[in-house]
Amino acid sequence: MARRRGRPTWAVGKDALMHVLDGLGHEGATISRLDYIGAGLTYRTVKVQVEIEGRTHRLVVRVPGVDAGESQPEEARLESEVRAAVRAQGPPFYVPRLWGFAEVEHGLAVVEEEGLGAPLDGTSRKNLVSPLDVTAQTAAHCHCLDTDHLRDIIEAWPTCREHALDLLVDLEVVGESIARRAAEWGRANLPPEDEPRLLHGDLLGQNILVSDDPTRSVTLIDWGEACVGDPAYDLACVSRGNHRFFDGRRSLAELLLAYNVFAPTPLDWKRVRLYELCIIGDWLFEAIDDDDDALVDRYTKKLERALRAGPE
Repeated sequence: MARRRGRPTWAVGKDALMHVLDGLGHEGATISRLDYIGAGLTYRTVKVQVEIEGRTHRLVVRVPGVDAGESQPEEARLESEVRAAVRAQGPPFYVPRLWGFAEVEHGLAVVEEEGLGAPLDGTSRKNLVSPLDVTAQTAAHCHCLDTDHLRDIIEAWPTCREHALDLLVDLEVVGESIARRAAEWGRANLPPEDEPRLLHGDLLGQNILVSDDPTRSVTLIDWGEACVGDPAYDLACVSRGNHRFFDGRRSLAELLLAYNVFAPTPLDWKRVRLYELCIIGDWLFEAIDDDDDALVDRYTKKLERALRAGPE
C-alpha cells in the first residue's frame, strides 16, 4: 500500500492564513499571490500577498514540519513575545510584526509580516553593502536595548562572567583533552562582571535583511535564540573561530573595530575567542555523539587552531 502523503504546505499555509485573517476581522481579504519558498529545520515557509480593503500586504506563513517537536508551539509564542518587546523599544533596525497563530497538524503555524529586503549573505558578493559594517552595527544596536521586559521570558544570566562560566562547564563535559585545554584558557580569560545585554543569538547573514528603503534599511528576523548575556557571544556566532569570514575577506580584529564604534561596552578579541571555543566545543560534542570520525577530526583541529590564533 502506498504511503499516504500529507496536504501540501501551500494549502496548509493558506488555511492558516485565512484563520488568522478571520480572527482579525478581515473576512473579506483575498489572496492575490501565494508562493512556497522552502524548508528549514523547523518550518516550511509560504510567502503570500493579501488584499485587504484596497491595501496590499506581504506576509509569510511559517508552517511547522513533521520534525518540529512538541515544544514548537511554546517556542513560537515565546519568540513572538521577544519580538514584541524589541519592537516596543523602536530599535534602529526593523522587526517584522506578528499577525497571529493557527493550529495545524504538527504544531502552530506563524503568520507574520514579510521582512523587507534581501539576506545579507546574499548581497555581499554584489558589493551593495559592507556585510561586516551592517552586522557590527546591528549587533551593537541590539546590545543597547533594554532587557527589563525580557529577563522573565528568555534565558538570562546575571552577569557576563556567569554566562561564560556556564558555557565553559559545557566545554569541559566534551571530555577531549583539547576541550579541557580550551576550557582552561577560557577560565584564565574570563569576562568582567559586566551587565548582560540582549543578544539576538544567531546573527548570520540569512537573518539580516537589507534594502534601499530608508525606513527599513535593515530588518532583523528569527529571534528564536535570543537571550540576555555577554555581547561577545553574538560576535562569536559571526566569526565562529574562523581566521577569515565574510567571503574570506575580513578578520575578527576588523569586526571588533567596527562593532566598538557603536557598542555600549567595547570588547576585545579574547572575550570573543572564549565563546568561539565554546561554540566549536558544542560541534565537537555532537560529532562525538554521532560517531562521525571525520567531523571529530575536523572540529578537534579547528579548536586547536582557535587556541593558537590571535585576532587577525
